[in-house]
Amino acid sequence: MPQTITKSWVFLLFLLLSLLSRNDKCCYGLEASFTPASGDNGGGPLPLSQNQRNELLQLEQAITSSPNPQETLAHVASQNGMSADELYNLLVRNRQDMEMAGGGGGGAGGQTEAMKRHAGSSLPRKILGLFYGIIGIMIRYAQKHPRGFGMFMAVLLSVLYYIIMAPRTGLVLSTSTNLLSNGHTTLLAPPTQYLTNYLSSLQAEDSLPMGTKAGFSHKYISFMEKEMEEEEDDTIVLMNKLPKKSNVATIFTGQKFIPSNIIMPPSSKNDNSNDEDTLKQTMASHLIFNAASQIFTTKRFSEFKPPDASSVAQSLRFHTKNDAALLVLKQMGNYRRFGIQPLQLTHEEYDDNRECMVFSTLTGGHFDGELCVWITKNDDDDEEEEEKGIMVHIALIIPKNGRKPSKKITNTLLSTLLHSVSASTILQAKQTYARQSQSKLFHSAAKTRATEKRSLKYDLQKKQEEMAKDRRRKWQRQNKDAGHYRPSGARMRSPNNAHFF
Repeated sequence: MPQTITKSWVFLLFLLLSLLSRNDKCCYGLEASFTPASGDNGGGPLPLSQNQRNELLQLEQAITSSPNPQETLAHVASQNGMSADELYNLLVRNRQDMEMAGGGGGGAGGQTEAMKRHAGSSLPRKILGLFYGIIGIMIRYAQKHPRGFGMFMAVLLSVLYYIIMAPRTGLVLSTSTNLLSNGHTTLLAPPTQYLTNYLSSLQAEDSLPMGTKAGFSHKYISFMEKEMEEEEDDTIVLMNKLPKKSNVATIFTGQKFIPSNIIMPPSSKNDNSNDEDTLKQTMASHLIFNAASQIFTTKRFSEFKPPDASSVAQSLRFHTKNDAALLVLKQMGNYRRFGIQPLQLTHEEYDDNRECMVFSTLTGGHFDGELCVWITKNDDDDEEEEEKGIMVHIALIIPKNGRKPSKKITNTLLSTLLHSVSASTILQAKQTYARQSQSKLFHSAAKTRATEKRSLKYDLQKKQEEMAKDRRRKWQRQNKDAGHYRPSGARMRSPNNAHFF
């Protein structure tokens, strides 16, 4: 979008320069003629007639008060066969002679200075004159070529509308479903703020055919899982076999398996820690399932795109607010432009081994049906280590008498959503596992340091006690009276007979 807007500004700049490059000039039609004095370089005395001097003074005042004094001065000079400098010097000399003679009205020096000032710095007047000139050119062109002028104004207004509205709405082409429109369509990618405002004003009215209850897709989850057991992962399949006695016309579904060893290192074949490895893989399955549950809770279904995705897949956006959502995809709208499909969360299912979300289409979209996304956990003890993990499923179910998108759009939509949910789940699980590993390493290091400190303290205390016992035994060996010492009689005297000084 910024490149398109830049091109529009370049077009407007080119149009403005083309208008400025015309030779039409807007100035006052001042007609003045006089006979210059003979002599070299216009020299010699000026005419002595006071009327002629007054006429030159009026000419000077008219030039000074014109919107563009410089162009007016050149115009008058060219009419009289003179250059602009010669006419300017002539007017200045006339003004000086009238000042010396004491005639011609006051403020002569101010008028001359004003003319100099206007001739030197007249940018505001130039801009104003340019504006009037453009208006005059447009008026004359409209009078001569009314049809061409009408087309020019239509193009100009279209460009202005494009520049103003493209960053705000993406240039809305239609907002409803009718004979000329399949649904909400914008010419350019709609901005995030426009989608948020549209979600705020969205009315929850489903577009399912009569007799179809919203949230019916979860009834066929087991049927679709059974039919997809033999299919390859990460592929979108159009199911030929449909449930019996159902109101379903078409089912597009796909699945992708996320193994538990994608975040845990593979087990070693040299040790006998099979039970420990099995426990690790089970914990990894729980970790991946919890990560997918967080993705479902926050409805982050379009964070990532496939590495080899086309421009259509790159344009996919899943914008949510509360229980409402919007699917934005290029080539889904009118004239293969950006289509906006409103959705409403109509069913949620949470279990220890399964989570499911069902979104029903609302009025104003491009197809009728339900988008179903669910995950299942595979962590049974009977399964092999390579088969433990979670399975991500996605399906688009179109009921009978419902509008369905093209197969190409459906494959792009479902495959991109499936890849995004899987990639977001893997990233979330790896981040959680990394935080837990860092926490375990930190606690292990802290525990090791505490154990080492306790051991060191115990060793020091034990050495001190042994040194104390050794000193006591040495003292007893050197003192013959050790253990037989009796205090003197003075120290055995009763405190009652003590003398205090």
